[in-house]
Amino acid sequence: AKSVFSRTATYYAMFISLVFVVMVLFRNEIFSLYDLTNKFPVSLSNIIPYVAFSYIMYGFYIIMLAGVFIEEKTKYLPLATLTGAALNVGLNFIFIPEFGIIGAAYTTIIAYTVMVAILYFISRYIYLVEYEFKRLGAVFIFTAVPIGLSYLYLPDGMITKFLFKCALCILPLIIYYFGGFLLPEEYVYIRQLIRKNTSSQM
Repeated sequence: AKSVFSRTATYYAMFISLVFVVMVLFRNEIFSLYDLTNKFPVSLSNIIPYVAFSYIMYGFYIIMLAGVFIEEKTKYLPLATLTGAALNVGLNFIFIPEFGIIGAAYTTIIAYTVMVAILYFISRYIYLVEYEFKRLGAVFIFTAVPIGLSYLYLPDGMITKFLFKCALCILPLIIYYFGGFLLPEEYVYIRQLIRKNTSSQM
C-alpha cells in the first residue's frame, strides 16, 4: 500500500502539473471565459496561477492523509489544520494591505505548503511512505521550463501565439516520454495502451 501512495503522489504531480501549465499559459483566455461581461480587468487573471498552485498543494495534503487514517491517528491532524488556518488568517493581515487580492493567494499557498510539510513529518513517524522525491523534483523542473519560456518569449499574432502556447503545453509530455523520466514498466504500459487503441480503431 505504501508504494501505491508513493506512486499516486508522482502520477498526481505529473497530471496536475500539465493542468497547471495550461492554466498559467492560457490564464487570460480562461479569465475572459469566466468574465464574459468584462466587469473585471484582465490583469486579475494573474491570480490564477497562485490559486491553482495552492490547490495543488492541497491535493498533496489529501494524498498524505491516507496514512493518518489507516493508522487511525487523526488526533494529529489539528496540528496541521490549525497551523494552516492560523497562518492564513494572520498573514492575510500582512499581505492583503501590501499586495491586494494576490496577497490572499500568497497566504493560501504558504498555509497549504506548511500543512503539507507538517503532515509529511507527522506521517513519517506514523505511516512512513517513501515518496519519489527525485521524480517529483523532475516534475517541478519540467513544469517550470514551459512556463519560464512563456515569460521569456511569446510570438506576435494571435494564431502564432496560440500555437506556441499549445506547443509549450505538450513539452512536458515529450520530456516525460523521451527524457528517461518514466520507469520501464510505465513505458511498457503506455506502448500496450497505444497498441490496444490502435488495433481497436482498425
